[in-house]
Amino acid sequence: MRHSLWFNPINPEEGTIETREVIAWILAAGGAGLALLFLFLFSARTRALARELAAAAGAAARDATTGVWNRRSILGTLEAEVARCLRGDDSLGVLLIDIDDFPALRTALGRDSDDAILQEVASRIGRNVRIYDSVGRYEGEAFLVVLPDSDEQELNNIAERIRMMVDRSPVTWRGERSRITVSIGGVTTLSLDEKSADRMVRM
Repeated sequence: MRHSLWFNPINPEEGTIETREVIAWILAAGGAGLALLFLFLFSARTRALARELAAAAGAAARDATTGVWNRRSILGTLEAEVARCLRGDDSLGVLLIDIDDFPALRTALGRDSDDAILQEVASRIGRNVRIYDSVGRYEGEAFLVVLPDSDEQELNNIAERIRMMVDRSPVTWRGERSRITVSIGGVTTLSLDEKSADRMVRM
């Protein structure tokens, strides 16, 4: 594998060399300590690059406005959980949450309040699900929540908790306040003959 370096002692115009060539060159010059230092710095740079790539991948999977999973990620999670259910006897629940009368809410708070509304609703949803549940922005002002190991009762309990907590206090934006409510639909695999991600989001 070839890596970019600041210099190439074997061919300065090439710009890249094999890592083993660098070590051999240093050792030939009698620099065992330098060779160890090079290995340490190279490993540190590799780890840093791996962290940067992981962070970039994580950011790409998130909705830029709300910070929850984006549509592609949350649907991927749903498909994986449905597949897990099909392999065993586990149950799975899904909630689809829509912000009620979003245009009127924007008018009440201001035309540039869209992001603030979505962020606040996403935050209230996230605070009222279990640690192993997944929340994603499905589209527009709709959110999808994937709830592993949930029967009808658990699904209803979580849906009602989210509804109450969203409605509990108004949203404030630049001095304006407005009540916010959501409509929630839900389904579990226990109530479906056809267990598929597509079927669950078309409940």
